[in-house]
Amino acid sequence: MSGDGEVSGPGADRWVDTRLQAHHAVQLLASFAGEFLEPRDDDGHRSLCWVAERSLLATGSAERGDVPLTVTFDPAIFTLGVHLGVLDGADEAERGGGLDADGTPQVLDLRGRTMSHARAWLGERITEATGIAPTLAPPEYDIPTHAVATHAPFAPDGAAAAELCRWLDTAASILLPFADRPGAGPLRCWPHHFDIATLITVRGATEDDSARTVGVGMTPGDVSIPRPYGYVTPYPYPWERPRPPLDFGHWHTEGWLGAVLPAEVWTAEDGSARAARFFEQAVRAAETL
Repeated sequence: MSGDGEVSGPGADRWVDTRLQAHHAVQLLASFAGEFLEPRDDDGHRSLCWVAERSLLATGSAERGDVPLTVTFDPAIFTLGVHLGVLDGADEAERGGGLDADGTPQVLDLRGRTMSHARAWLGERITEATGIAPTLAPPEYDIPTHAVATHAPFAPDGAAAAELCRWLDTAASILLPFADRPGAGPLRCWPHHFDIATLITVRGATEDDSARTVGVGMTPGDVSIPRPYGYVTPYPYPWERPRPPLDFGHWHTEGWLGAVLPAEVWTAEDGSARAARFFEQAVRAAETL
């Protein structure tokens, strides 16, 4: 991602392949969190925070066993980390705070290694640190398939991995103010969809009606749109209501309803200003809808 400049980045095939490998890599963090953190109804215990100071995705800190433990993933260089320590204040961590960990983390370079090797390595480190032998069962939800899920070693494209890291960092900096709004949840990366987002509750659920929410986030791509895009989604989808025009981006209406800011708009000249304008305008529209 070039910021305020020309559209740049790796080819589409290399981008999608690396993005999918990262999506599978963060399931290792989700497995740890699902087993060691207190369950939440919204599955938030498996969500990850973006630690801007270190450019890492991090789990919450588990305090079972002998010492607190945090597991991280570096998307730029595809390393798995095990940190003996806690996040520097849970509230700050959920908004991108730093790690306050003791000593040097143990790190595994995933490149050239299989998922089974990584899972075994992580299990050994957890057992050493906590005295608890984990199962690290894969999450029960489905994610897009990739050969690394079965037998293939991780082999990300270096340029694509660096680009992915920049997307996460840029998105976090723009989305953090929305996580501070009334009714908004913390900014988190959700391993199911591998997006980074906050959820604004416009109206809570009642006996007669479901909650009204607005999701505000960035995904590095999916089946419908392979390249990264920003999104704002009102839910339940107000299909029948007229949607106001947007200065930047457009309304997506195939399968789901939401405002979308494509990568080429976000990274064009004055892209950061365009992105800020898009999110402000689209959130207002979605809250009204």
